[in-house]
Amino acid sequence: MIVIDLEWNSGLYTKLRLDEVLQIGAVKVDLDRRRIVDSFNAYIRPSIHKRYSPAAEQLPDLALSENAELDFPTAFVRFLDWCGGDGLFACWGNSDLNVLIQNRDYHKLDGSLPSTFLDLQMAFDRYIGCGHNLALERAAEYCLVPDSFDPHNALYDAVTAWAVAERVPTSLLLEAVREAGQPLPKGQKALPKRKSLWRGPFSSRDLTLTNRGCRRANCPACAAVNRVGQWYLADDGFYYSRFACRGCGLPGLLRLEIFEDKKGRFWGNSAVLPLNQQRLDFFRALAKSPAIPTTKKRSRRRRRKRTARS
Repeated sequence: MIVIDLEWNSGLYTKLRLDEVLQIGAVKVDLDRRRIVDSFNAYIRPSIHKRYSPAAEQLPDLALSENAELDFPTAFVRFLDWCGGDGLFACWGNSDLNVLIQNRDYHKLDGSLPSTFLDLQMAFDRYIGCGHNLALERAAEYCLVPDSFDPHNALYDAVTAWAVAERVPTSLLLEAVREAGQPLPKGQKALPKRKSLWRGPFSSRDLTLTNRGCRRANCPACAAVNRVGQWYLADDGFYYSRFACRGCGLPGLLRLEIFEDKKGRFWGNSAVLPLNQQRLDFFRALAKSPAIPTTKKRSRRRRRKRTARS
């Protein structure tokens, strides 16, 4: 089985709705022995989009892609050679194989890719009884997978995906079959715009902290929408707030990551972290520091005007 993961640059600033692949990472898994037996990694020099999306700008190995010798056609051929005819592919979610197919069709390359694949995210959600699609990072934290690698590296994410999926029985993995994505439509402008996990841009960090979207997150267990009221800045550069789902009561922490792009604009990405004793102790210590409010106080003048009108 081939577990594949990609990193790409979304075409947010052009009419061409194509996610340009910047890195292909994959591992070969022996399902009988339940272990990784080989790996593949290729950084790909971008040649289509002139601007990076906020998520692509923050990729830890973006410079390796920019300075890479391989273009996509060469990397794609090498990847298929490495697969060696193994037609059982697996991904975390349904995006990666779809993006690979779109890039293959855009470059008009020959090369057979499977029409179906195993969705490891679907299999894991069924295994733990979760009604919401867990992000790979959240699933790894749920399984207490050691934080040995930086996220958003395609090879490392492929390894992490299997480290999580390895806990799922093989029979359940083989039931999580999905159809591969559609080829790039004619004209190459018909793909729908994908929602980004990053909210923004904002003109300041304070506006990012007070934004309702950045303070909002879906519960990973029941998908209920929840908002937090204050932030605490930790030494790791992230902002944290106590999270308690009003739907199912799941306790956790909401972590907000703020990214400043090259133009001085700010973007926010929030995620729920399941609460364990280590995180509880971490937040209790953090809560002793001054809290950062998430709402701006209205001026007395505005309040008086509203009172007079009413």
